[in-house]
Amino acid sequence: MFDIKRIIFAILIMMLSAGLAACGRSESEEGYVESGELVVIEDSSDIKLGMYDLDTLNPLETKSESVRKIMNIVYEPLFTLGADKALEPVLASGYSLSQDGTQITVNLKEGVKWQDGTNFTADDVVYTLSKMRSAGGLYGKISDKIRSFTATSKTQVVINFERAEPSSAYLLTFPVISKSTKYVSDGSFSPVGTGSYKLESKSSTEMILMPNSIWHGGESSKKRILVKLLKDKNAVAEAFNVSEIDVITSDELSLEAATPKMNSHTEEIVSDKMVFLGFNTASSAVSSVNIRKAIIGLLDKQKILENDAYGHGRVSELAINPSSWAYQGVTAGEQPQDYTQNLIADDGYTLSDGIYYKAGVPLFVRILVNSDNTQRAALADGIADSLKASGFSVTVEKVSYADYIAKISGDDFDMFVGEIEVEPNLNPATMLTASDNYFNFDISGINEVMSRLYGVTDNEVYKAGIAEFMQKFYSDPPYVPLYFRTENVIYGSYVSGTVKPNEFNPYKNIEKWYIYDKDGKESKEKTDE
Repeated sequence: MFDIKRIIFAILIMMLSAGLAACGRSESEEGYVESGELVVIEDSSDIKLGMYDLDTLNPLETKSESVRKIMNIVYEPLFTLGADKALEPVLASGYSLSQDGTQITVNLKEGVKWQDGTNFTADDVVYTLSKMRSAGGLYGKISDKIRSFTATSKTQVVINFERAEPSSAYLLTFPVISKSTKYVSDGSFSPVGTGSYKLESKSSTEMILMPNSIWHGGESSKKRILVKLLKDKNAVAEAFNVSEIDVITSDELSLEAATPKMNSHTEEIVSDKMVFLGFNTASSAVSSVNIRKAIIGLLDKQKILENDAYGHGRVSELAINPSSWAYQGVTAGEQPQDYTQNLIADDGYTLSDGIYYKAGVPLFVRILVNSDNTQRAALADGIADSLKASGFSVTVEKVSYADYIAKISGDDFDMFVGEIEVEPNLNPATMLTASDNYFNFDISGINEVMSRLYGVTDNEVYKAGIAEFMQKFYSDPPYVPLYFRTENVIYGSYVSGTVKPNEFNPYKNIEKWYIYDKDGKESKEKTDE
């Protein structure tokens, strides 16, 4: 759309220039168009972004989410995620998986150049993977999963994983750096990527990014990007509200605590941050499958979401992002009205004075929660109230974060409220591995179902495997997903040409953004009298 509007604008200007004299109109009537024709006034100013917590511009070493977002304009991954979290190749052209899910072969695009004019090859991918192993940044969890890697040609890389991984191509969303880069982890790092913009200059207060004229993605905007280097997220929010920057995320401007400026527009992202309720299956209180199923049946997830996160989330039944194509069609199903009562009765409990008892002992559970997080503590109280109203005897243990972690590690809990950032590779067995199992749960049955997801590249086959996993998971649930948090990208009213962003890149498609006149003019239009 950006290119079309510019072409229309140019054609109309040429027509107007040729026709003004013939029509007897004066030069003061510049911009006159016939009735019904619309010309967009494209502002010539820069696209302005904000950054804070600047530690290094090295995308593998930075610990700053703010820096990561900006560097995703300069650097590119092998793959990214598009609509419905569908996999999209960027520096890769395709891939194949081994049947057991332990190896992926990635084919690379040809003709891609680094911003310094050198060729992008498989050696750069290998170099990136080798640096990720010792890097202290945000991609450590991914590198921990990789056992070995090799370039089999200039356009092909083979990566072996420590264990079988479902949809392993989804893990290859880290930024790829050039083997020619002078690798340092401090502020002296000079970025050279393959992205649509390159670093032009940097001072103590701002960075300037210029369009990359040799970008493999095609023609991009001619606009500069001015990145203001600000103190903290509050300064970023203030800069947005006075139109000093053009876009902001809800991480920087909390929609729970503040209202964006007038006429801004937002795009919602379902993040990978999942809130859940975990069970200690070794605890006598919840060792019974029936009791765990009854607790799940009593949870009103939508109410929990509204109370805990002010509705800024999406209810989920699995540890897979509910905005994903792989989640589509997943439902918990309707249960009979007396479903939970029958489960509890089948476990030998009877209701007396509003409390369930078995052999004179009440149905008692403890919910562990981190007291440092008031939102989580309130969620635990809400769950406790729901269970109490249904005949459970419940205590909420609110402890410091250090004690919270110690109690979970020491199995000193019946249930706990937690939050985890799930991996992007559509893995329904999150937290259910031999090395990552907080629930004392026998994962052998889960592993059997998961084995049928390894090596699968067909989406419909994968979704069928997810349905099978869900049936197995809820037959003996070790935890229950509650919801995934949502985040927002908030644009000034004058920003257009955007596409739906994702958690990897809130500035997705920035090379095709355009800016309307910031005085509020969107067109020049004049009607014949």
